[in-house]
Amino acid sequence: MNATVLFAANFWEEFVQLFAGMGVAAGVCIVLGLVLCIIEIFQPGFGVFGGLGAILIIAGLVIRMLQGGTLLMLFIMIFLIIIILLAAFMIMVRSMKYGWLSRADFIQTGTAVDPVRSDATKDFSYLLDKTGKATTPLRPSGKATIEDQEYDVIAQGAFIAAGAKIKVIEIEGARIVVKEQK
Repeated sequence: MNATVLFAANFWEEFVQLFAGMGVAAGVCIVLGLVLCIIEIFQPGFGVFGGLGAILIIAGLVIRMLQGGTLLMLFIMIFLIIIILLAAFMIMVRSMKYGWLSRADFIQTGTAVDPVRSDATKDFSYLLDKTGKATTPLRPSGKATIEDQEYDVIAQGAFIAAGAKIKVIEIEGARIVVKEQK
């Protein structure tokens, strides 16, 4: 027999022996550990489920090795566990895009804060249609004095010289847009 056939026969024998010789304690630890890790994948939190799952999987592997496992059996079990967890992760990713997770509160798509203006953005809406004077040249941004207060403004269109009269025509969040008043 050639080496490949011997390896395949030995591998299959080890694979069958892995599950045939596994005790109840090792099997329960591995299955429960996988379930807890999959719960952590689908509902991430503080890592309690994932941590307990990893501990149970390791305990199951150790128990199985103490029951007469070989190094090849250990590698087969680790490989199978990784495949199962990767499959669960891929299902979760796909479900986030197209499945029930995309409709669940798992991912928050909207917020209570106005997208134009957040709590940290000052409200300059009271300046709309007010007039003032350009303190610095506006090319297109600069400073202007409106109602005895200096503001950072943006000129609409062309350059506005310092000292020119301006009018606020648009407020967009913290952005104050002005145009020269003739």
